[in-house]
Amino acid sequence: MASLVLKGVKALALWTSEIDKKNNKQKSDRNMKISVKICLGALACACLVLSARATTIDLSVDPNFPPGSTPYVLGNVNPPEPADPTDYANYINAMIPLALGGQVSVPVSGGSDNVYRSENAFSGLTTATIIGDVLSTGNPTTSILDTGFEYLVGKYDGPNGGLEVWDIAGIAAGTTIDIPENAYGAGNGQYGLSGWVLMNGTGSQNVPDGGSTALLLGFAISGLFFARRYMPSQPKPARAVRRI
Repeated sequence: MASLVLKGVKALALWTSEIDKKNNKQKSDRNMKISVKICLGALACACLVLSARATTIDLSVDPNFPPGSTPYVLGNVNPPEPADPTDYANYINAMIPLALGGQVSVPVSGGSDNVYRSENAFSGLTTATIIGDVLSTGNPTTSILDTGFEYLVGKYDGPNGGLEVWDIAGIAAGTTIDIPENAYGAGNGQYGLSGWVLMNGTGSQNVPDGGSTALLLGFAISGLFFARRYMPSQPKPARAVRRI
């Protein structure tokens, strides 16, 4: 009789242990799915926030000499020859000390070009340099990804059009800048864009701003918290059955 009771107790203990294992596994699988969904949701929210930050801004050409107060316009040049980044840097450096609406003649190879300052007052303008500049190639696109620069130069046609200089230091890195395909001349749309140059890297390339970093860190911490909250604890080992 005692032997039968012992066998019955052992069978019951084994059956109970198997049920516990099955329940724990189901609970673990269910909680793991919950944790994965939470983490994926947090990641999706972060992606939405970052994509929302990727903005586009349109810049306009002011065809007047000197230009007025068109946003971001630092100045312009006429005629815009020769087409060389070193000359572009010289144009900008001649614009910086000019009075608003001022003009100066800048010597270039084969003559001189007229450099004009807009009516916009900018602060913190730094000396233009060709170090690290980015030039358009081939048929220039009118959509330009700003990865962190201070100046954007757009050249329209050769001796007939003009050269526009924009101060883009205040535009957030990662912004796509659209500039006109045609400008100057009749209706401010007669001459085609022949090239552009980004100058004076601001050092913010590929560096996310503090707000995005904090947001992503918050999502990561939240995901870890919920994963730990819903992850099951390790099941306790089944107690050994005492022999009778």
